Amino acid sequence: GPVLWHQNNREWLMSSSEIGLTQESVITQGAAIHYTMTLEPHNKLWLLMLDMPTLVPNTSKLSHDYSVMANSPVRTRMRYEAASFKQYVLGKSLNERERTMTLQITEGENERTKALAKTWIGLAPEAIIEKALTLYRTEPFVYTLRPPILADNPVDDFLFNTKRGFCEHYATSFVYLMRAAGLPARIVTGYQGGELNPNGHYLIVRQSDAHAWAEVWLENKGWVRIDPTAAVSPARIEQGIAESLRNSDELPLMARRDYPLLRKAFLNWDSINNGWNQWVLGYDDKKQLEFLQKLSGKSFNLQDMLIWMMGIIAIVMAITSYFLLKTRQKIQNPAQKLYAQYLKKLKAYNLQPHTGEAALNFANRAAVKLPHQKNTLINIAEFYNVLQFGNANQSVLLSELAVLIKQLNIK
Repeated sequence: GPVLWHQNNREWLMSSSEIGLTQESVITQGAAIHYTMTLEPHNKLWLLMLDMPTLVPNTSKLSHDYSVMANSPVRTRMRYEAASFKQYVLGKSLNERERTMTLQITEGENERTKALAKTWIGLAPEAIIEKALTLYRTEPFVYTLRPPILADNPVDDFLFNTKRGFCEHYATSFVYLMRAAGLPARIVTGYQGGELNPNGHYLIVRQSDAHAWAEVWLENKGWVRIDPTAAVSPARIEQGIAESLRNSDELPLMARRDYPLLRKAFLNWDSINNGWNQWVLGYDDKKQLEFLQKLSGKSFNLQDMLIWMMGIIAIVMAITSYFLLKTRQKIQNPAQKLYAQYLKKLKAYNLQPHTGEAALNFANRAAVKLPHQKNTLINIAEFYNVLQFGNANQSVLLSELAVLIKQLNIK
């Protein structure tokens, strides 16, 4: 997917095609992998392909950093043939403009991160990389899809305070450390993982498989892929996102493992849909309609098709909603149920956690309005965190948490 070169405060951006960068050199090894991609519309220019793409659709082109860019935004589902090499050397030389772009960081921010990186200046590049990866391995970093909101210096706040995030946090902070230490680095985005559908033997790659990693430029090696997320959560890389999260509630429905019957039904439906894409995707609306008429022996028009499709979608959504509502209470563990009672009490005082706000941060914020309950609020948050993320005696802590919540008196 897109390669991100420019840091603009909290945003990372692709390089502009107007700055005239020459295409990076690539040396491929081994045999190419030939495959077929079905891409859903996303209203952007980029196409998604395996590394390292060499054969691309006629309606696209390779950018200087080997991203594949369509001639126009992808607004309809498309299917294309492609070829890629999994062994390659990319960008063995780095010109001054590229070096400047891949060392750029915003002035006047994240001073703690810069100070740490400066202590690594003078080490060999490989040693600098290992210093950063050791930081992720040894500090109590957590992989989660529900990180807390970061403060004004987001990299500092993430590395030294919250230590909770997903691949975007780890890739961004790693590239920032590399640049501050004098190593050219950039962010690469795309997808990692997927699910093999046994009904047709093809790979389904969902939005929940979206991923970000880093590339560091090394002398005589070119751009070398480094994935800092693997240092924190090897399961995310080796087994997929569903195995890397402690709480499966963070995952989209189809990526979860606790709905086997629903997942099986989805895979069966997706195999039918994939077969349709293979046979009919190259046809326009008129030819698709003619195909259905010949297949069924009945006369159809587009309005009939739309009515049937809307009816089927409505039925599926109703069944799914009923299923989720019915099982919602079963998903909550005992600590979450107690914490829900605690939140219900605070709601009477117009206090509710923000999206992604950690329990302890919420308790400190609530204590500002309820100073007489500060110790109880903090204790509740700490007990809840231990129950959710620790390995302590669950039954004893649950009893103590229940007593604390019962004692909470809001006047």
